Amino acid sequence: MEAALKTRRKKRKAERVRSNKKNKIIQNHKNKKIMKKPSKKLISISNGILALIVLMLFQVSNPFALIAVPFAVATILNYIPSNFGSMLSGFITNGSEWKGKEMEDVILRPIFIGQLPQEMGVKVFLSVKSKIKLTFFGPVSKILKAYSDGFQGGNKSTKKQKSLILSEFKAEANYSKQDYKNTVIENITDIGGLNQNQVAQKILDTEINLFMSGVKEDVRRIFWLGDTSKQYVANGLRYDAATPVVLDANGAYVSGGQDIYYNVIDGIWKALFADASTTPTSSQIQRITINNSTVAQVDTHTLSGTSGTANITINGVTYLATFATSLTVTATNFRTTWAATLLALGITVTSGAGTVILTATIPGQPFTSTLAVNVTGDLAGTVAHTTANTAAAALGTDVAKATFKSMITGSNKILKGLISKSTASPTTTPTGQGNPTTPMMAGVRIYATDTMIENYIATIEALTGGIPETYYNMVDGVKRITYRGIPIMPMDVDQYIANDIDTPYPHRAILTFPENLALVLNGSGDMGETKFWFNPDYNENRQRTQFEFGANYILPELITVAY
Repeated sequence: MEAALKTRRKKRKAERVRSNKKNKIIQNHKNKKIMKKPSKKLISISNGILALIVLMLFQVSNPFALIAVPFAVATILNYIPSNFGSMLSGFITNGSEWKGKEMEDVILRPIFIGQLPQEMGVKVFLSVKSKIKLTFFGPVSKILKAYSDGFQGGNKSTKKQKSLILSEFKAEANYSKQDYKNTVIENITDIGGLNQNQVAQKILDTEINLFMSGVKEDVRRIFWLGDTSKQYVANGLRYDAATPVVLDANGAYVSGGQDIYYNVIDGIWKALFADASTTPTSSQIQRITINNSTVAQVDTHTLSGTSGTANITINGVTYLATFATSLTVTATNFRTTWAATLLALGITVTSGAGTVILTATIPGQPFTSTLAVNVTGDLAGTVAHTTANTAAAALGTDVAKATFKSMITGSNKILKGLISKSTASPTTTPTGQGNPTTPMMAGVRIYATDTMIENYIATIEALTGGIPETYYNMVDGVKRITYRGIPIMPMDVDQYIANDIDTPYPHRAILTFPENLALVLNGSGDMGETKFWFNPDYNENRQRTQFEFGANYILPELITVAY
């Protein structure tokens, strides 16, 4: 019996201990909650007192300010944490997605239709097809004759058609959750007011702009410089491998050669290079030559040995030479085997008495080649860099101005006629200036590299000691420098030409109308999509957009180029 009583007493004591501990935990939790969430009235009073002290320190004596301002500050500061904090915690994991017509209206139209035409000065339009055929009819003349009964007919209008083909593009980005949050917070610090809908919209707009600003810049780059046959260039070296280029996490070259950052479509300059001539036909583009003082590189490989094979490495790719009869025949066979392949890469192959001679097809466009390395037998060789490549020099004094003049005077009659007939825009007198601005030729533009624009500005400054307002005009709300009243539009591609392309033509210009340079987008098709989402497995925010994109000029007779 006593043992049973002792057992019951121990149980009751243990239950009292557990109950006391539980009550203590609950009370501590309540105390913490009280500490975490003090009365909003107390917070408001404290904030109001602080605001009043600040006003008194600045010697504000207005009675209304001493009452109204502290009250407003107390209320605002009291509610900011709950509203704004919930917004910032929500956008990290909440996703957004746009497809078809919604993507076109929310993503493509504001950025590419609303911003790019102003920035680039070209025709940007949206399409619902992957291929567009444009039809143009030329002017009709000599159809007015003396009256006679019946239908006599007349000369037909010439019809021209141009096809614009779009290709699929995809862009993706990922950020750690913390980095993504911090980046968005930094970009919404200019929010005014506390309207919850405005804050939410601002956060969404910031997400879109952070991602799409990079996409927009890539569209600009590919529009001007896209090239389906482009090979990767790094540190002045070109890699001609027939596989897509692979880079490491730091952007350093690993393998391959096909430049995946440029080779989806041919851009405007690829099309212009293909169709331009200093003596053009009716279907070609007039070219004005800029003297770059370039010199073509020449490397001479001298073979040695009596048997076997050897590799000559050119732009990172090995080309096999096989001994046959004599070294002269061996060199001839090498030329026959590889001439077409290397010509497509801008290198002309010739051969001599036991020698293989490599010459840059375009002066100023470099290449690399190393001596013949033995593979089998004893065939080998040496290499002499006979003529070093001379890259394009900086523009001389007044070259840009002279080039712009030659582009206008050297244009065909159709383009010159349209320029002369263009209606001048209304002139305005700048503040503090006595003379109106130079009338702007309606429509026609000069698109130029920064090297050309800076050279032209140097000419103006040398003549006038500055840049008078008469050299400027407003184009789509942007102040542009002009030549003979024609606005000069920067292409903003100089950094890409310098770093990514082994070109002998760093100085370039185009004279044409905005409507003659077409950038076409299609985001409403089956593959059109923009999506932002949070991946909990990797604790990162991810973004993706997919759409179709194409670029080309329209009519060759309405373009003159210089390079």
